[in-house]
Amino acid sequence: MSSMRGFTLIEVLIVLAIVTIAITIVAPNLMRTYEKVQVQAEIKMMTEILKDVGLKAFLSQIPQSVVMKGRDMVILPSKNTVHFSKFVFPHDEEICFNTKGAPNQTRVHIQSNDQLQEVPFKTCLDF
Repeated sequence: MSSMRGFTLIEVLIVLAIVTIAITIVAPNLMRTYEKVQVQAEIKMMTEILKDVGLKAFLSQIPQSVVMKGRDMVILPSKNTVHFSKFVFPHDEEICFNTKGAPNQTRVHIQSNDQLQEVPFKTCLDF
C-alpha cells in the first residue's frame, strides 16, 4: 500500500468552482469601488484647482476665470487646460473669481456614470 496522500481530481475541481464563484461575485463590486475612488480623486483635484485659482486672483489682484466645457477645465487668463477622464461637465460653466478671491458661484455640476452631481468647493476665503 502506498503512503502517498494527495487531493483527488474531484476535490481540486470543487475548490476551483468555489473560487470561480467567489471571484464572479466580488469582482464587479471591486470594480465599482475602484471607479468611485477614481472619480472622487478627480473631484478633489478639481476643487483644489478652483481654490488655487481663487487664491491667485486674490494675491495678484487680477480677476481669474475658469471655463468648464466637456471634459476640460480652462483657467483664464493663462489658458492652462486640465482634462478629466472620469467625469464630464454636462453644460458649459464659467466661474469668475474677483480680486478678493471670491467666486461668482461655489458649486460645479458634473456627470459621472450617468449621474448628475452638484459639487461644492471651498475658496481661499473659507479658512
